[in-house]
Amino acid sequence: MRNHRTSESFIKRILPAKKKLRYSYLIVGISFIIANLIIIFATQSSNLFLRYNIGDFKLYETAPSNFVLDRDILWIDEAATEKEREKAAASEPLVFRINDEVAATSINKFINFEQLVLGKNITDTEGKQFSLQALELEQLDGQVMNYLKISPYSKLILENTKEILREAFQTGIIDLTGIEVNLAEIKNIKFLKQVAGGQGVELVEINNVIRIQDLPEWVKEKLQTVSYDDPIAKQVIVALVSHFAKVNGFYDKNQTELDRKTAGEEVKPVEKWLKADSIDAIIVEKGKSITKDVFSKIKAYWQHAVKVNVNSIVGTVFFFIIIFAFTIFLLNKSITRRVLKSQEILLLVVLGMIYLVISVSLLNVFPDDKWYPFSLILPTAVIAILITVVISAEVSVIYSLFLALTLFLIKFEIATFSFAFFSAIGGVAVATRTKERIDLVKAGIYLSVINSIIIGAFGFLNNLAIVDIFIRMAWASGNGFLCGILSLGFLPILEHRLNTPTRFRLMELSDINLPIFKRMLVLAPGTYNHSINMANLAESACEEIGANALLARVASYYHDIGKLDQPEYFIENQNSYNIHDELKPTLSVAVIKSHVKLGVEKAKELNLPQAVIDIITQHHGKAIITYFYNRALKENDTVKKISPAEFSYPGIRPQSKEAAVVMLADSVEAASRTLKKPTGTKIEKLVWGIIVDKFNAGELSECNLTFNDLEIIKKTFVQIVAGYFHQRIEYPKLREVNR
Repeated sequence: MRNHRTSESFIKRILPAKKKLRYSYLIVGISFIIANLIIIFATQSSNLFLRYNIGDFKLYETAPSNFVLDRDILWIDEAATEKEREKAAASEPLVFRINDEVAATSINKFINFEQLVLGKNITDTEGKQFSLQALELEQLDGQVMNYLKISPYSKLILENTKEILREAFQTGIIDLTGIEVNLAEIKNIKFLKQVAGGQGVELVEINNVIRIQDLPEWVKEKLQTVSYDDPIAKQVIVALVSHFAKVNGFYDKNQTELDRKTAGEEVKPVEKWLKADSIDAIIVEKGKSITKDVFSKIKAYWQHAVKVNVNSIVGTVFFFIIIFAFTIFLLNKSITRRVLKSQEILLLVVLGMIYLVISVSLLNVFPDDKWYPFSLILPTAVIAILITVVISAEVSVIYSLFLALTLFLIKFEIATFSFAFFSAIGGVAVATRTKERIDLVKAGIYLSVINSIIIGAFGFLNNLAIVDIFIRMAWASGNGFLCGILSLGFLPILEHRLNTPTRFRLMELSDINLPIFKRMLVLAPGTYNHSINMANLAESACEEIGANALLARVASYYHDIGKLDQPEYFIENQNSYNIHDELKPTLSVAVIKSHVKLGVEKAKELNLPQAVIDIITQHHGKAIITYFYNRALKENDTVKKISPAEFSYPGIRPQSKEAAVVMLADSVEAASRTLKKPTGTKIEKLVWGIIVDKFNAGELSECNLTFNDLEIIKKTFVQIVAGYFHQRIEYPKLREVNR
């Protein structure tokens, strides 16, 4: 429950009054959905609408037109991919299967040979055959036999030979002769061996593999750690191992090719980003042949174009949610110093939608970066100026940031965001200094200078040529001047449709030569003078406390227009005859109270801004009409109790500083006329007494005036009222001067 109240109070600080919250929520919600759809369309439109008809570009035919990328695409380089696959296949280890029977047979023969050399009897047939074979050895082998018979190291030599022979078979002896591969690319050999429970795989570096041709050298390396007194012993071991060792690792061509095919398939395609802003963007020129490589790029363009990027959509939506929530937070009353009305929220929504539609439309018309930046062709400052004049500068700055961030989301360029935002801030700056409509033309000139400086700075930062910088500065200057002219054209339309109290509208309404004031001067001269004097008081006080002084002046002019129908019923328009002397207090007070209601009706007929109408409604608040109330008490000759409510204005207490100041100025101006022989002390006592009475009666409880404001208002009123009663010297008559 507490969290719900907290969020509700936060929303109330941003959105209008409670009875209009539902309407405001609806506006904000619908605008969020529509804006999201527009942005998604803008970011995905390039995937839906193609610049080229892909069917016109056919393999090995000439290109009918230039094919230049208008977006970044991810292209699979098939040629490079094939090279990588071939490289991966070529580097895959050769597969050899170890035959254990070869090693067993060779070792068994060597054992029989060992027994024969050592003089042991060999009774088996295989041994006898072996002994015959041993006698038929080559000359070197015959020398080996003779050496082993006389050498004291025969037993040790035979033992070492058997160990080396077993190690060679365990490592694997292969023959690479006749294998059609590039051995320079081979780094490893894969041995498939039979082990307990199945087949084992051993990966051996090719440098550590024993090739049958290199076997003598391998044996010599093994014998480096063995020392014999007789140097012939090592030669004998080399000869014996070379004779009994056989190839036991046999090349498996089928398995090797299968492994290489698998390795090639596992290679990821070589992907390359082709950038639309690089030299790679030119896929093929008109009249050139469409090669296989070119055609693969065209196909990649098509695949990217028709593919909706889900990640991009999700990221866009989330980023826009952040921007939207951030903007709503900044529109907090504590920052903008006001609660936005429903029509103001609607204005922001409409302007934002128009801006988005224009941006997306121009983005499709001018998709290239030759305009640099894209926001250079957008009238961002127009919206900033209009919001500044119609709502406030604070709201305009916040909304300009929102528009610039949204544009960044669409175009995703920092230069586009920066120029849009700074140009808008320039529009706010020049708009706050305008006092008349014609000043908007001057504002356009100032804005053109500001835009030129901004774009010039970007040009120098990006190392552009001087000519290019001046061209873009010319565009920026034209953008600024055009924004001023467009603001001048659109502002009256907004003022009329929204009926907002812009400074220009208020200046026009403050013209005392308008028919309504001429009529007031004739029919109610006292009311006219009262309104003029009161306007001076209210305007001066509002200037001192930082309120809208022009609004207070205009509201003061119109606050009593309800008296025009019956001016004679009001004391300031009476001479010696008071019509109320013949009326009952209840009837008199009814006529007096009615001027507020009649004033509101006339204000609506004159199509006055709602802010002025509100002050007319609130300028008496709920105050008691004391003169007639006291008179009624004196004339009451019945037991019926007189209610103060019958003699009170049925209005609304002041809701703004301007309305409160107008109320106080009304009372002070009227009361000051009753002073006899006014002095500064009397005036100050009168003014402060009226302010205290209004405060004690609760009439100032719903506005934002502080005690410091009341003190400033008092001093301002005293100074101005004292000026009304300034003393003059008595000029002598001409007859007396001539004496």
